[in-house]
Amino acid sequence: RSNEKGKLLLGLKENYELIAKLNDPVGHKFKARQDRIINALTKRNASISAHGLTPLLEEDYKMVRDTLVGFMEEVSGEINVDLKLPQFPTAGILATV
Repeated sequence: RSNEKGKLLLGLKENYELIAKLNDPVGHKFKARQDRIINALTKRNASISAHGLTPLLEEDYKMVRDTLVGFMEEVSGEINVDLKLPQFPTAGILATV
């Protein structure tokens, strides 16, 4: 589908399928894990963490976290992205009066 300006609009799954067809290694890694990733995203999207009303059970949370974080960590090396963000300071932020 396209928008009013004629630009192609793709969903998440379609984006990864396209880059896999373009022989991108990230697309290939997604395709190899597609069922697990889609399952994790479906659980996340149905939860109160995203769009739904149902809390994730602990085991579902761990599965979603492990699946998505594992995928992001693996593919970040393919595209030279450092996922390690600096931690916000925890001491001395608020001045005491």
